[in-house]
Amino acid sequence: VGSGSFRLYGGVARVVGYVSIDGDDAKVVKEVEVEVKAPILAAPQLFQKALLSTKKEEPRYFPEKDVARALSVHPKVLNQIADQMIFNPGFRDVGLGFRSQKRREMVPGWSRWNQGWQYSARAIQVMLEFKTAFPRLILFLHRDHQYVHNAEDLIQNEDGSRGTRDQGLAQIRRIQDWIESRGIDKHR
Repeated sequence: VGSGSFRLYGGVARVVGYVSIDGDDAKVVKEVEVEVKAPILAAPQLFQKALLSTKKEEPRYFPEKDVARALSVHPKVLNQIADQMIFNPGFRDVGLGFRSQKRREMVPGWSRWNQGWQYSARAIQVMLEFKTAFPRLILFLHRDHQYVHNAEDLIQNEDGSRGTRDQGLAQIRRIQDWIESRGIDKHR
């Protein structure tokens, strides 16, 4: 009791007790009913519905390569959209956070790992809306294969020169506002 913990999208849950069902001898436990206390932190509202859903129906998931093809983006670009997309200064993340490659975390109802990343139809719809809302960002990601990008590189002036840091930061704020307007709150 109190020692078992597991991670669910950034939150830690703790087993606070259990009751043996089906067994008179305390040494033989065939089934266990477990009470778990897990605070719902400020997880994205978009994800809370999936986390709290009591529906038995499992959403259909599609392999990452098929999603990338359907969205007409390179798989590495899809990875950044679905996971993290970091910009300096300030290490600002403008990815959707549907999964974490580094920690192999998935968001139920949105993504899962099954011999490769897979995404639900809901996640694909949001990624399509993201791609449509920020086509220049998608083009930029196809050109810049760095893990961490510079904000000023997001803006390309008519003469081909890159924008200023302030212009880049303003674009990052627009992207963050768009993400938040969809109910995705990643503790920015």
